[in-house]
Amino acid sequence: MSQFLLIANPDFTNVPSWVNFKDVTNDSFFSTVAENVFGDLNVETLVMPEVDDKDFDQIFVNAQRELIIGREFEDSLLHKFIVAIASNVSGMAFWYGDDFNDLNVVSDVKLLLNSVMEGLLSPSVELYVLYINERP
Repeated sequence: MSQFLLIANPDFTNVPSWVNFKDVTNDSFFSTVAENVFGDLNVETLVMPEVDDKDFDQIFVNAQRELIIGREFEDSLLHKFIVAIASNVSGMAFWYGDDFNDLNVVSDVKLLLNSVMEGLLSPSVELYVLYINERP
């Protein structure tokens, strides 16, 4: 099982060059997840991120390891990634395994970052959050 991050409708023109995406729009599993979690959001594109050749599960685990050795969350690649892309997407769903139902919904980046930090510090080191960007 893995920690997943599914991103809806990224604005590729405003995403930093160090972030890459794998298009999963036509993947049946991720399409099912999108229907369940994004609801009324008009999803045209679904992607999974890669940063420095790492998938999201690796990014998440590395952030947890950095916290264990005393580094600040704000210095992690995970934090930098979320800050860099949150305003350039319609939504982001974070879940572990196949437990993508009943995600905690947030629409503020600070609340999202707090939720991510809580997930990193939880005994299970899992994250169940749906971020909906309410940009105008």
